[in-house]
Formats: sequence, structure tokens, C-alpha cells
Amino acid sequence: MVLEFNPAWEPTLEGYAEDKVPNVRRAQFEGGYSQRSKTGPNSVGREVSLSWEVEQSQKDYIDGFLSDRGGAEAFRYQLPWDAGTTLWTCDAWGSVPIGKSRGVTMWRIRATFRQEFDIV
Repeated sequence: MVLEFNPAWEPTLEGYAEDKVPNVRRAQFEGGYSQRSKTGPNSVGREVSLSWEVEQSQKDYIDGFLSDRGGAEAFRYQLPWDAGTTLWTCDAWGSVPIGKSRGVTMWRIRATFRQEFDIV
């Protein structure tokens, strides 16, 4: 069963990056020549860098959710600017305190999501 990732706060647009990551097979030959081919119909995936500025409770939810997946288990998430959910994994994230708001510690969480094409 694929879980949904539903943080209460949307990621900030500042620092957002979306990179295309093609998956290519390469055969290397003498003289510097090579032959390349796509790895199938889903050979170009997305990798997105996201950032949230959240209170402690949401920091705990996001960090806990990503930790429980361990970088290997895929989850569904809808980017605020996408029409529907996409399957993702996340194998790199971190957080830093950025100050207090109304007496509550605020955190900046950065994560890199990689699009997956699993059959679910």
C-alpha cells in the first residue's frame, strides 16, 4: 500500500528547483565512442528540491514520515502546482531552526524528492 504524504503546510516557492533526470544506458567503446539508449518509456523523471518553514509539530510530522520511508519506500504527494499526485521517494532531507513565531520554534526543512515509476 502506498501512503499519501500530506503536510499541513505547503512548501515555499523560494529555493524551489525542478530538475529533469534522464536515465540512459551507455556502452563505451575504444576511441571515445559510445552508444546510448533510453531505459524505457519513463526514462525522464523529475527531481524536486522542496523547502518548508513550519512549526515544531509539522517538522516532526515531515521528518517522521520521511524517516519511516527510509529513502526506499515510495509515497504519493501532490506538489501545489501539479494537477495530481505523483509517486516519489526522498533519500535526503534536513532541518534547521530559523527562529520563533508567537513563542513557537519555527523550522526550515529541505528535502529532495525523486519521481518514481513503480507499478502500484
